[in-house]
Amino acid sequence: MIIMAATGMAVVVAFMGATVLHSMRQRARPVFHGVRSLPTDPPLYPPPSPSSPLRPPPSHPPLPFQSPPELPSPSPPPPPMPASPSPSPLWPPPWPPGVEADIVQSLNTRYKQGTASGDLVQAGILVHQFDDTEGGEAPWLPCPPTRWCADIGDRVSASLISAKLPYLFKEGGAGMILTPSKAEVRCSYFADGGTMSKRCGPDAPEGCVPGCCDNEGKPNWCEDVSASSQAIYQCAFRPEDFGAMLMHHEMRPGMYNEVVVDPTRWSAETTEAFYFVRPKLSEYPLSKERREEVEGFESFARFVHRKFHERYGVGTLAPLVRLELEPELGRQPFTRVA
Repeated sequence: MIIMAATGMAVVVAFMGATVLHSMRQRARPVFHGVRSLPTDPPLYPPPSPSSPLRPPPSHPPLPFQSPPELPSPSPPPPPMPASPSPSPLWPPPWPPGVEADIVQSLNTRYKQGTASGDLVQAGILVHQFDDTEGGEAPWLPCPPTRWCADIGDRVSASLISAKLPYLFKEGGAGMILTPSKAEVRCSYFADGGTMSKRCGPDAPEGCVPGCCDNEGKPNWCEDVSASSQAIYQCAFRPEDFGAMLMHHEMRPGMYNEVVVDPTRWSAETTEAFYFVRPKLSEYPLSKERREEVEGFESFARFVHRKFHERYGVGTLAPLVRLELEPELGRQPFTRVA
């Protein structure tokens, strides 16, 4: 009985083991329905709510057709600008090409190369310094009959200067340079001739030349003008003896000479240039009084130069130059400033 019971238990145990094994195999075997099914992710918890459907955009009734607005007509063009006024004349006045260089270069060459010659071009520079014996409001003209200097208005006093003879009537003054071809020399002196007292009055003898006679109006010409002559003092050198006068001046330097010029043929072309003098280096430093004097001469020269061009036109070739009687190394005697 015991054996049978044991045998029955074994059978039951065996049967139950087989059943469990079969069940495990059934769970591990995949199921095919024509295609292999892939394992799916477990469902989300909680499940998402279904999304609400998109609302259609609000509809508007169609706009009625409208033609595009008309553009405003273009504005009329602005009136033309008025013509600009003509520019005022340049100052200093413009010169034709090359003329400025020719004039200033000519002055410098004649000054540096001036020598005892009867030709004014070869002799140097003929200048008249302003000394109130001129035409008042027009100082480039001889003295008129209405001024105090009317009795000596029949001549113009000048000086011939050069590097050999750098002497002026007044140091540091101002004046004008006379054109060589337009200046007619009546007589000359190798020093101050004292010509203001040499006049030809109504009773003057025949042959009296203003500024070239003695104080009584008698002719007073130098007869012997040779280098060794001593009869050359207080007498006037004839125009043809101009070179001899310069020779005697070079032999007796230190003072300005005096050249008497005929004013009867005076014109704008008689003035080649205007000038003012720069003080010599030996004068520096300038005193207050000397500086004011120099500035006054320059100011007056600029005034006369401008008045001259206003009278005769800006095309008139008469520059304003600065004169250095003893120029510094590398500088020219004449330099155009206006």
